[in-house]
Amino acid sequence: MASNQKCHCGSGRKLRYCCDKPKRVAVRVNVAKSDTAVAVAARHLLFNLVRRDINPICASFDEHYGPHMRPIDELFSDTAFLLFTTTRYDGNIREDYESALYGLLQNALQGLGSATVLLRSGFPKQALVLIRQAIEIAATVIHIVGDDTRKALADFTNGKYESSKSITKAKSAIPIIGELWGFLSNSYVHITAMYGTVTRLRPYQQDDDAIANVINCLRLATWIVYVATEIAFPMSLAENRYWKPVTVGGRNAVAFDPSKEEREWAARYLDQEGVTADDIAAAEGSTRLDTSDDDTELMDRPTAEQATS
Repeated sequence: MASNQKCHCGSGRKLRYCCDKPKRVAVRVNVAKSDTAVAVAARHLLFNLVRRDINPICASFDEHYGPHMRPIDELFSDTAFLLFTTTRYDGNIREDYESALYGLLQNALQGLGSATVLLRSGFPKQALVLIRQAIEIAATVIHIVGDDTRKALADFTNGKYESSKSITKAKSAIPIIGELWGFLSNSYVHITAMYGTVTRLRPYQQDDDAIANVINCLRLATWIVYVATEIAFPMSLAENRYWKPVTVGGRNAVAFDPSKEEREWAARYLDQEGVTADDIAAAEGSTRLDTSDDDTELMDRPTAEQATS
């Protein structure tokens, strides 16, 4: 449409004086002047960052590290599915436990998801802070369900819970929790000289050891959150991968007892130097009492295939 024709909006004015008229956009800027130069910076750098600057970084991450993320994505999805089944098939769990544990695990998953977004967007150090938080949440879950005195749950509900205690309790069940917790705390969470180094946003390169280490931590944390979800709601599926039903003093309980095949899979998934299937079994014998109100049989619960139908 020629600019001297009437505008299509029906105003009666010519197009070049109406909808086709160049629009002035007010942009707030910061200005610094010297005798030889003037520096001008727009005051919407944050929006530029999240809407524009991270796009090529995300694309480079997908290109170079997408395949490394697929096993993590699968286990994350399995964890979310297991948590979902609790709302449909584990209705016999005590209400106080369900409310606390479901909320904790939901936040752990959201933390892992947020960490992935940060990592993919070019913020690996910041992602590690959230990964550590997800591990702390998982450790809290393991502590609560392993405390048959219910003091941990009461303290958590009343806002008196000390999360530092959870790591000690959780690593007695799954030793690798303590190792990863210590590494993340000492290296990335506490303020060290590393935070005095300027890190510029730029697209990822292939075979970056630093990024591989962050993905490795994300992999470990996702496994820990899955194991915590399974111990929190052991009645959700007909057959658990790690926590198997036992009887302790006439009461229902579960013990960490993954099969040889599962331990071998976990060792391959964790992909840690020196970690073998035998190391996954190091916590064998760890037991926790059931949080159910009744003696619902485990086999009354659906398999993963049944739960999707």
